[in-house]
Amino acid sequence: MVFAYLDPAAGGMIIQSIIALAVALPFILRSQIARGLDRIRGRNAVAKSEEHESSTD
Repeated sequence: MVFAYLDPAAGGMIIQSIIALAVALPFILRSQIARGLDRIRGRNAVAKSEEHESSTD
């Protein structure tokens, strides 16, 4: 049998990594999905920046 030892610091780092991934994943996926939808709809980054500039004037 193989026994593995995780000290509290290593366990805490693993838990922190899992929590960070769970928090960051929706933001990453949201931007990727939006980018994919923009490509499907035929929009590009230049059109978005022009829309933003015209709305702030």
